[in-house]
Amino acid sequence: MKRRRLSILLFCLALVLKASGQEPERDTPEHLLPRILASRPDTNRIELLLQLGYYHIVKPGEYKIDLDSAMLYLNEAMQLSRKLDNTKYINQTLKLQGDCYLEGNDLKRGGVCFQQVVSYYHQAGDMTGETRTLMRWAECIPRVYSGERIALLKKVLAAIKDKRDIDRLATMKELADIHLNQGKLDLAEQELNEVIAGYRSIGYKDLHFSYDLLSHAYMLKGQFDKALACRLQALDYVNISGDTSWSDYMHISLASIYWMMGLSEKSMSWVDTILLNRSIARCGPELYLCAIHLKNLFLIKKGRAEEGLAMVRAVINAGLADAADIYLLDVHSELCADYTALKEWPKAESACLAAMRIIERLKKDGLEENRHFTNYYFYACKLYTLMHQFRKAEYYLLKIGIVPPGIFDPAQSSALYYYHFKIDSALGRYTSAIRNYQVYTQMHDSIYNTTMDRKFKELIIRQETAGKESSLDSLRKMSRLQRIELNKAAGKRNITVAGIFFTALIAGLAFWGLRQKQQSHRILRACQDEIYAKNTSLARLHEKQASLLANKEWLMQEIHHRVKNNLQMTISLLHMQSTYLSDDEAYAVILNSQRRMQAMSLIHQQLYRSEDMAGIDMLPYIAELVKYLKESFQDAGNINFEVRVEKINLNVSRAVPVGLIINEAVTNAIKYAFPRDMPGRIVVSLSAAAGEQCKLTISDNGIGMPPDFDAANACGSLGMNLIHGLTEQLQGECSITGIPGTTIRLIFPNECACKQLPV
Repeated sequence: MKRRRLSILLFCLALVLKASGQEPERDTPEHLLPRILASRPDTNRIELLLQLGYYHIVKPGEYKIDLDSAMLYLNEAMQLSRKLDNTKYINQTLKLQGDCYLEGNDLKRGGVCFQQVVSYYHQAGDMTGETRTLMRWAECIPRVYSGERIALLKKVLAAIKDKRDIDRLATMKELADIHLNQGKLDLAEQELNEVIAGYRSIGYKDLHFSYDLLSHAYMLKGQFDKALACRLQALDYVNISGDTSWSDYMHISLASIYWMMGLSEKSMSWVDTILLNRSIARCGPELYLCAIHLKNLFLIKKGRAEEGLAMVRAVINAGLADAADIYLLDVHSELCADYTALKEWPKAESACLAAMRIIERLKKDGLEENRHFTNYYFYACKLYTLMHQFRKAEYYLLKIGIVPPGIFDPAQSSALYYYHFKIDSALGRYTSAIRNYQVYTQMHDSIYNTTMDRKFKELIIRQETAGKESSLDSLRKMSRLQRIELNKAAGKRNITVAGIFFTALIAGLAFWGLRQKQQSHRILRACQDEIYAKNTSLARLHEKQASLLANKEWLMQEIHHRVKNNLQMTISLLHMQSTYLSDDEAYAVILNSQRRMQAMSLIHQQLYRSEDMAGIDMLPYIAELVKYLKESFQDAGNINFEVRVEKINLNVSRAVPVGLIINEAVTNAIKYAFPRDMPGRIVVSLSAAAGEQCKLTISDNGIGMPPDFDAANACGSLGMNLIHGLTEQLQGECSITGIPGTTIRLIFPNECACKQLPV
């Protein structure tokens, strides 16, 4: 009865996952829970339990239900590891338990778990294991607990002396990240440059993290040209390393720096890429809320605060209402900004106070004052300043002063002096107000006039005019020729100075020639402007066509994804129905139907994963289909499966019949060719034959067909009817021999739908 209830629970879980449109992966509960149920109490079950626990730990968001689920599976893994007395899995489980505790901000119990592993490696003399456990410990501690992280990272640096060691470089990068958040910008810049140089010396390619941190350091120092260059370099290394999981983060980072430089439209082009094509679950709450923040600032700037408010409310309804406090803090701050822009003061103050209560809860949990909190103090200070409640505004402005200096970006620093000026003026402290206003004006002009107008705009102009260098060179050459000719004309005038008539004539000719050259120069400039306009128009048209093509490919992939999901849901429904059947024959029919639909589902899964929408690579498809059939029979362990498939590509109209034929033939061989657990072998091969033909062979060394078996008239079962019917659909020829063993050979024409791929 318990097994039956668990089966129903697993089926319901599968329906939920399918309905959500997620692609099933091997480390999701949908796949892992059935395997755990079917496994024996050995190390394989421990591996599956650890995978399932890790899945819930790294799942986007910091929800308590996920951490509780993770700890449930990890505790079971620990019990089994101790029962088997397996030290390897005990240490692995302890590290994951420590990770889980730290994810929930429980530093004490998380530290106990990691310390046990560190002590084990230290006693065993395993220096590598000890240092990597310390690194893992530091990485898992929430970023706001900087003191604990620094202490662990310094232990790693003290243990690793080789400056080119990759673990040491990774540790230095983490340490630089902490120094960056502490406002120690020069130290962080020095460490990051040393890390990048070390990585390059050993040929390490995943440099996007390091360049991103270095960009952030330059941005805080107000060096926006260097910050932009590093941010673009980070995006290049994302493409080089192939780690596309960080593309969204890099896009938001670029959007942030463009926003700080005053290029709001350019910033929104990156933000909209995230908001239009990603969801909270896929992007993660932290990154998605960064995009929402920038979009909300843009809408407020454009006088469209109502749209921003509707967007934030939609995010709350999408699942962030019950999120962790750190995310609710961002949501309340966005609501405060929108209500402030709309001058709905009571609602704005209510959202602001809700954010302050969350900050107090986080500090009670052990979070220290940090740069992240200053943003919310700025919002509160701005709100109460606009409401003319200057005492409350000064209270939050003084709280900003608690945070160590050197961690503000230039815009925040100038805003700090501006609020001091406003509050001092309102409270009658005029001398201090004038001094703060002078500092604010100086910093504001330095940031936006000097840095942005000169350095950044020069950088943008250099990028946008790189293609015009050759045209400018030709114009410069023409200008030099004109100067030479004018010099010659001047020489002629000097020679004819003695004659008034000749002097006047030469002067007139020179003036006429000068006007002609000026007119030619204007014509050339007009032509150059026209060519530039046409080039710009062609570039925009090319971008539009590329976007349409990408959307078309995405839609085709989505169609195959939906078809595959629908087939999987049908398979799940059949499985649920089978649990209520008592008739063995009906149960067998249901299982056969499931296998046939699975064969078709795998085709659409291949198309969804493939970049080529025109056809299916049969090698991975047949291998996965045979593996699925082997795993679906409990008594197939005595059978050896061989797949001999050439690199052949078939379209859907031919791949579906071929897959169904393989399904029927292999299923019959498993069920009937090897009675009484007799060992055997099943071989599936697909190759290109002469005359643009494809040859499919399924053979086994089992007991074979009965002596009176007539392959031409064997239509007594649904399987044989399917094989003959699908052969006719392929316009092919099928032959079946039964002694010794059974061999099914199918030859079908190519018709330009089958091609051998390059190896």
